Amino acid sequence: MDTGSRQTDLFYKKCDELAQGGFILADTKLAELLQCIAASDVLYAFFRNLTKDFDYPAALEKYLYGAQGGRLEMPEEPGERLAFSFCLLVDIDAKRIPLGDLLHGHFSAEGGVHASFLAFCEEVVLPFKRGVRRLLSGNTAAAAAAKRAARAALKELVSAERDEVYAARGLSDERKVDALVILNALEAEAERGGGKLVAALLCGYRCFCEAAGRKCARLDEMTDKFAESEERV
Repeated sequence: MDTGSRQTDLFYKKCDELAQGGFILADTKLAELLQCIAASDVLYAFFRNLTKDFDYPAALEKYLYGAQGGRLEMPEEPGERLAFSFCLLVDIDAKRIPLGDLLHGHFSAEGGVHASFLAFCEEVVLPFKRGVRRLLSGNTAAAAAAKRAARAALKELVSAERDEVYAARGLSDERKVDALVILNALEAEAERGGGKLVAALLCGYRCFCEAAGRKCARLDEMTDKFAESEERV
């Protein structure tokens, strides 16, 4: 499975650079952070799913503009908190929420804008990084388990098809040998996780069935399980 480790490691680095760069470099570092998300298949899909049903305007009214004492509050639920942080960073980057105004109104601290920016990073940017790491790791583990289950199901289907071919009366011995060669290779490649070869062998077996006039009821299911085993985060 492509966990996009190089892309996610770059994302974590960009979060640190934003936090360490100070207020003067914030615009540049935030833009780089969001570009890193947009360029990553893993991160893009992760945030697309997080924000799909998220009511950001309502959350903004509740946690920012309606917060007690003027300080930013954050949602309790981890996924909602990440969705809110992401949308807030996008708004800051787009200048819909000016960073200077946000710091002055909601992160005011002794020491001026520098101290306020450090407070913003401590409350938003660094928890954002840690939350993504935690949730993404959980998603990756779950996806890996689902992929293993799909691969095991594919092997069981191939094994059942092989037994049925071996006992089939409507196939000549020569045809059976051809089918078994493909099915044996298919099972072995499914075990190794050879995605491209599994796809090729499934296509080959479909062509064999059509040429031999064999109706394989489980062929579509085999293809579906292969597709599940190749799903990425």
